[in-house]
Amino acid sequence: FSARTFVRNFDWKDPLTLYKHDIKNVSAQNFLMQNALGSELIINGDYGEAKPYVESSVKSRPYYANLSNLAIIYIAEGNIKKAKVYLKKAVDLGDNYLIYENYAKFLLIYDHNTKEARSFSREALKIFPKNKNLWLVLAKSEYLLGNKKEAKEAAEKAYFFGQEEEPKTIFELIKQNLPIVIEER
Repeated sequence: FSARTFVRNFDWKDPLTLYKHDIKNVSAQNFLMQNALGSELIINGDYGEAKPYVESSVKSRPYYANLSNLAIIYIAEGNIKKAKVYLKKAVDLGDNYLIYENYAKFLLIYDHNTKEARSFSREALKIFPKNKNLWLVLAKSEYLLGNKKEAKEAAEKAYFFGQEEEPKTIFELIKQNLPIVIEER
């Protein structure tokens, strides 16, 4: 093992370099490795280069992480309709709180579907009742739909579970009846 570790150290510079090496020389058809390389490329903003790796990973074995990565690529390309399809598939396959957060935020920010964001957040909070980000999406959705009392209650819960600046700011905006800006990230 020590000899293998010694040789393997020459493959390492950073995750991107290691994954590229391994795809080329070790496990080109491994769906996890393809997604890992795609993730690193996405982090670097190389969506076009990431796309074939992530698509191949999804084709081999779709799971919440590679489906989410493909949705991120479609968002970067401006294809919101396809992004929604893949994020929804990720939610259907995974019980990961981040997937639920991402889909709720997507509905509000990119899909501009406030009612669906509210409905989805409510359902997701049954699974993850202490998730501040889901409470925050619910607060914003309720507020944008004109339900100030419900928005205030959801913002209070977001702050209670998160104790961070964003929920506190949203709560103050709702309390003062000021507009909330929903931005793409």
